Amino acid sequence: MGGFWTKRLLTVMVAVALAAGLAGQAGAQTGPGYGSPTWAPDWFKYCTNPKQWVQWTWNQQGQQIREWGFNYLPFPAEPILSSASGILSVEMDNLRRPYYYKQVWVDITYTWSGTKIPDFSSPSNPLLEWDGGWSKLLEQNSPVGPGLGTGWYNQDLGGSKGRFTAYFEIWPQPDWEKFTLQWDPKTYTINGFDRVVMLTQCNPIPEPVFFQMGALLGLSGIGLLKLRRR
Repeated sequence: MGGFWTKRLLTVMVAVALAAGLAGQAGAQTGPGYGSPTWAPDWFKYCTNPKQWVQWTWNQQGQQIREWGFNYLPFPAEPILSSASGILSVEMDNLRRPYYYKQVWVDITYTWSGTKIPDFSSPSNPLLEWDGGWSKLLEQNSPVGPGLGTGWYNQDLGGSKGRFTAYFEIWPQPDWEKFTLQWDPKTYTINGFDRVVMLTQCNPIPEPVFFQMGALLGLSGIGLLKLRRR
């Protein structure tokens, strides 16, 4: 019995030390362009743990403008935005943290045309991949986010504008993650994107939750697919 409690105590001490060290690192070290943007949700602004954000917008001339920041070292690789007919993806680099879980929030504003707003539930959306797993979320009503649940929703903003929002939680904090959104270009027409945002942050897992991570593993699809970074 003594050996069991000794190991348990050591586990807790290691987790606490990692959390304290990362919190200090996050506060002391910042990346280019860092500073929680004014448009970020409060839960992201107030987080002092490792986090990263990126925003792409387009001016009237169609030129792409990227803003990017993070609060940890070493510097991650630059985020990658890719798009083609019927697909858009965002890939972000991370720093692996085995005792942390990752929160991912995606917000996309776009212009569409046709008789009905694009359906993002087909063929396999939305999808989040990372080194060791993948996760697909069910559509639900807004809002989604920390304390509100995972999922995604799509809004018709009027004036041929649409807004897609999704929130994922995965464990453990991976080396990288890639978000992919797809639609059938033969049925739905997206004329362009006004704004693409991806926020990621990782938080330490409270000890009682750590011993109940089996449910989260099942929801996230960890271990179902081994991926290599592209």
